[in-house]
Amino acid sequence: MFELIDKLEKDCHLEKDEYKLLLTSLDDRMLDELCSRAQRYAIERFGRKIFVRGLIEISNICRNDCLYCGIRKSNKTIERYQLTEDQIIECCKQGHNAGFRTFVLQGGENRILSTKQLCSLIENIKNRFPDSAITLSLGEWEFEDYKAFRQAGADRYLLRHEAASAQLYSKLHPSAMLQEHRINSLYQLKELGFQTGCGMMIGAPYQTIDHLVEDLI
Repeated sequence: MFELIDKLEKDCHLEKDEYKLLLTSLDDRMLDELCSRAQRYAIERFGRKIFVRGLIEISNICRNDCLYCGIRKSNKTIERYQLTEDQIIECCKQGHNAGFRTFVLQGGENRILSTKQLCSLIENIKNRFPDSAITLSLGEWEFEDYKAFRQAGADRYLLRHEAASAQLYSKLHPSAMLQEHRINSLYQLKELGFQTGCGMMIGAPYQTIDHLVEDLI
């Protein structure tokens, strides 16, 4: 197992069967070794700087019913809300005064705010806080929407793909949410010049070692 850890550190990649063997054979000693090497690699690559973001949850209303999500449409136990533009700007003002220079606008997929309204909001934030970056985490839209957000001044977009396995993705999401569309959206965002963030979920319902391996490769 330690030979596999050495190989992973050297090549940053393992074969499918090697990943599976490593994941199914880890003990506390090997896990400590992996964590130690990962920490060393991260410090060498990124240093010890910490970048702080101001996360503004603009809404918890969502049209989707993703199995893992606390704000899924079928959850009847939470109080739903949608911040107004004035409330969002006030959050940015407080954050800017506290030293934040990146604001993340995050919310459920609901289209309560239209593309035009979101663009107006982005422009407003940029005009008031020109030294700040704007990150959007608002789910899937279409290319022309992403283009409008970019032109309005948005800098980054977070869109997690959650699972590389098509089989697991379909279990976690409603049928209207196509994995192909989500992945294509990431390519579109990159094409438009966004800094993009994606990622898989660890510990999702129905997830197996084989699903994790599929994500890793």
